[in-house]
Amino acid sequence: MSSLYLRGEVWWAKSNEQGKVVRWSLRTKDKREARRRLKLYDSQPHQEPIPGRLRSPVTWDVAAGQLLDYYQAFGTRRPQEASRVLRTLGRFFDGWRITDIDAPAILRYVAHRRAQGKAANTVNVELATLRRALRLAQELGHLASVPVIRTLRPAPPRSGFFEPEEFESVARELPPDLALVARIAYTFGWRLTDEVLPLTRSQVDLEAGTLRLPPGGSKNGDGRLVYLTPELEAGLTP
Repeated sequence: MSSLYLRGEVWWAKSNEQGKVVRWSLRTKDKREARRRLKLYDSQPHQEPIPGRLRSPVTWDVAAGQLLDYYQAFGTRRPQEASRVLRTLGRFFDGWRITDIDAPAILRYVAHRRAQGKAANTVNVELATLRRALRLAQELGHLASVPVIRTLRPAPPRSGFFEPEEFESVARELPPDLALVARIAYTFGWRLTDEVLPLTRSQVDLEAGTLRLPPGGSKNGDGRLVYLTPELEAGLTP
């Protein structure tokens, strides 16, 4: 077994049973890293060379499915939320081999999403999910390395939030049930779709005057316990 420097990359070469020299790119320009990969191959009873594994035919669809399986198994992120982001990524990377999702491809993706008018924070969430999927693929042995994924500069903080008296003037015009939903969201800064609307009566303790959001029900996955204001307690009393 030997290695050689060719076309800017370190290659692995070996004679096969027919006496022909077979070469694989080690997909690195660093000879020290190439020696590490060759040493790893020597220590493993692989039937095929490790460079062949580094050029895995695994596609984005497979990598996305493996990430969803990971979230469902370990509960580190809500699968429903991740699934939406992965579908968005899949509309661009559908059918791609993960080894082809390199830095230039990611730049094209960012340009594509920005051309669609998507905010920097939205694109950053998608890039973070893409990075996690590629890192998991690397951990599973499907990818040699993860490309550098740079995030966008977020937009400045939003301004123009309602002052309490302005909010009350709007809430008074809403039906009681919608006013209650709006008050909960406004009082605690909770998200309507994912945190407020799924609430059930079992999460309210009127005797203690508390409202509980269980682990996994919030954006960061942490549980929350808040104390009700008199207005909220009145609205939640049957």
